[in-house]
Amino acid sequence: MAKKVNVFLIAIRFLLAMAKRGDKAVLTDVKMEDISGVKVSIDEAKKENGILVLFSCNTCPFVMQWQDRFPDLKAWAIKQSRDDV
Repeated sequence: MAKKVNVFLIAIRFLLAMAKRGDKAVLTDVKMEDISGVKVSIDEAKKENGILVLFSCNTCPFVMQWQDRFPDLKAWAIKQSRDDV
């Protein structure tokens, strides 16, 4: 399974490196498990003005230092979406 995930991540990095501003994101229909255990795709989760995706690793020292700031980031993103509507 780990090998499949690594190949998938390498493919995503390659596609992202080729992306130009304004291009549609790739694989937005792929469902992944969120932190509550629900499988959801980016297409299903995004709102009218987009989506903020945060990739992190809970064993990374930097992420561990930032974990308490994520609720503030979420609140900021929600406020921005309301201001733009």
